[in-house]
Amino acid sequence: MKVAVFPFKVYSKENLDYLQEGISNMLLTRMDQDKEIITINNPAIKEALSQSKGELDEHLARELGIKVGADFAILGSLTKIGRSASLDAIILDTRG
Repeated sequence: MKVAVFPFKVYSKENLDYLQEGISNMLLTRMDQDKEIITINNPAIKEALSQSKGELDEHLARELGIKVGADFAILGSLTKIGRSASLDAIILDTRG
């Protein structure tokens, strides 16, 4: 199975932009340990995102996932308010 992981959105008063790709890279690294999962490399994702118009949402992630040949697309967000944080992710089936 092929999986595309998109950069996570970060909502915080603090500058946590490094986590946009950091979370994605962590997920990719973990999935690469499973022989049954083929991850779509980051340059392919970045290229697809750079050619797209509009904000990344479920519809666009599904479209781009199909474009890069993924069976599944993962996107999500990190929200930090004060000392609390929430990490949310969505796994989209791009096969139909």
